[in-house]
Amino acid sequence: GNGISITNGDTTPSLEDHTDFGDVPEAGDFVVVREFTLRNIGTANLSLTGDPMIALSGAHASDFSVTWQPASLLAASESTTFDITFNPSAIGTRTASVSIANTDDDENPFEFAIQGGGKPPLPEIEISGNGVTIDNGDTTPSVENHTTFETLYIGMPGSFSRTYTIQNFGTANLDLNGEPKVAVSGPDAADFTVTAQPASPLASSGSTSFEVTFELVSITAGNKTATLTIANNDDDENPYTFDVEGYAEVTYTVGGTVSGLEGTGMVLQNNAGDDLSIDSNGSFTFSTSLVQNAAYDVTVLTQPRTPEQDCVVTNGSGLVPDANVTNIQVNCSTTTTGFTVGGTVAGLEGSGLVLQNNLGDDLAVGTNGDFTFLTRLNDGAAYDVTVLTQPNSPEQEC
Repeated sequence: GNGISITNGDTTPSLEDHTDFGDVPEAGDFVVVREFTLRNIGTANLSLTGDPMIALSGAHASDFSVTWQPASLLAASESTTFDITFNPSAIGTRTASVSIANTDDDENPFEFAIQGGGKPPLPEIEISGNGVTIDNGDTTPSVENHTTFETLYIGMPGSFSRTYTIQNFGTANLDLNGEPKVAVSGPDAADFTVTAQPASPLASSGSTSFEVTFELVSITAGNKTATLTIANNDDDENPYTFDVEGYAEVTYTVGGTVSGLEGTGMVLQNNAGDDLSIDSNGSFTFSTSLVQNAAYDVTVLTQPRTPEQDCVVTNGSGLVPDANVTNIQVNCSTTTTGFTVGGTVAGLEGSGLVLQNNLGDDLAVGTNGDFTFLTRLNDGAAYDVTVLTQPNSPEQEC
């Protein structure tokens, strides 16, 4: 057995030659199967003459069964195998004898003793992440088993969650008896939260899961580590612990100063997003922070109106240094391009007169004298001034 010769008449079962089957939970679904090899090292055929060919006897023979019988005839130098399965019906040492009737003239029958231990049903805990087992006591987080989390950025919203699976490979219920069932400790425990606790108890072959979320509470950059502890009733893995880690990277703001602003409605953008409305001169800062060496590109999305202005960005693009960006300048000036359209009103006595230019740019006129439409026109552009509303009180035609 196990490549080691078993002597005829051997009465001392051994783990080395597989005649000792080890300890197995009694009356459970778990069994141990041993394979044994039978060889004919003689020069004539060897016949196995028993019925059955492999016979079991002894005090606890019923706890052992031959689950694979050998070939009955072996030529010189041939070999065959047979399997014996151990499934104890009670706790303690269980013994039996194997007997093989054959045509060997001085080793018939060939006999040896076997034994195994029946042990009480016990739970057996195992925890995995991403389908990869996490060893009890593991202090080396890795990406493969999801004990390493994604990087988060200080000053930016965000979190990352991992799901872990607890399985019971034992033959008795597994109780998770901690309060809470999964506890977090360690230098950066505040950055890790168990957002879904596992179920308990777990029947044999049962499983449950729990979720851990990494979300920055601290504001210091660097590696963030914590230890997860699962108290349970596994006799040799209580508590079950392993470390998790994430990384916090510092971020920097992007901003600058606006000057010359008189109009309203100006909107700035950074990297074609992160819109920022500006309604006064002075400093500004975009809400989204960036990491070191990230690109930034500040532009004017909407120019101010009332009055119309043209705002120009300087120092608006580059790579974020190891500091906040504060030197972006936005300088605004009032738009004076184009030509005004206007004239003179005379003879007006009533009220409510409204003029239009090009069917728009409505202008209410309340007195005689000069008037000017608000909208300027480019050189060569057409204009067409009309009366939209005639005056009344008294009624007049203009």
